[in-house]
Amino acid sequence: MIQRAIQLYSARMDDECEVDVSADESGSSKTDKSIDEGHCNRESNSVAFHSPHIPFTTELRQRTLPRCIRIDGILKWTAKRFNVNFCHQSEIFLHFNPRFDEKRSVIVLNSTKCGKWQTEERHYEMPFKRAHYFSMHLILTMNAAVIFVDKKFVCSFKWRDSAELIDHLNIMGDVELNLVVPFTRFP
Repeated sequence: MIQRAIQLYSARMDDECEVDVSADESGSSKTDKSIDEGHCNRESNSVAFHSPHIPFTTELRQRTLPRCIRIDGILKWTAKRFNVNFCHQSEIFLHFNPRFDEKRSVIVLNSTKCGKWQTEERHYEMPFKRAHYFSMHLILTMNAAVIFVDKKFVCSFKWRDSAELIDHLNIMGDVELNLVVPFTRFP
């Protein structure tokens, strides 16, 4: 399933999802237009979050898999680390944590069970750079999360619990977000 997600994502990169992120007069984000032909299709009742503040948390209403989450942002010049967490209640099913404050820059992946951290996985190929823009797509399949940054495969993380239980997304740390869009029905 991971290989299939990589193949489908790569084959559709030219059909980039189009998202209307214009804000209304009050400054709040509008729901973007339906996307039926991109590599990710939008949830009909979800919202594109334009320039959300950190820490950012949103409910993921539909739990169908596979699904895709798009996160666009820029790392702060002084960035030490940031994280993206997919959670169910107080449990973290995926902790995606790029770190710049260790001897060597690393992406740490982990999860919790009964509130305790499990065995972490480390990936030393760092696609993020301080003070640089990035576009990340996280494809959530039944078996694993498959992560792309700037249209390139970065890593995958095999679920340690049922991904269908994931009900919210949390992003925090040394990052400024431009856009967060919960998609579904990948591809």
